[in-house]
Amino acid sequence: MQTTKIKRWIPASDAWKNFAREHPEFGIRPTENSWVHFQRTHAQKLIEIGVIQRTLYRRRMLADNERFETATFNLLTTGRLDGKTRGT
Repeated sequence: MQTTKIKRWIPASDAWKNFAREHPEFGIRPTENSWVHFQRTHAQKLIEIGVIQRTLYRRRMLADNERFETATFNLLTTGRLDGKTRGT
C-alpha cells in the first residue's frame, strides 16, 4: 500500500498565493483571479506529474506543497517542468 503524507497537500489556490508572495520578481498578485488564469494555462501539466490533484468533492484542486514551488518556478521561467531551456 502506498502511503502519502497528507499534511503536505494544501488547497492549490493557497499554494499559488504562497508562491506569489514568496516570488515578487514575477509581479504576480496573490489573488483568486491570478490563480484562475494560471491553472487554466498550466494545471494539466502539473496534474500529469502529480504536483496537483483534483478532488472528487467539488473538483477542487490540491497541491503537493513540497513540489509546487519548484514546478511552478520552472514553468514560469522556462515553460517546462524540468527547468531546462530548449537545446539543453
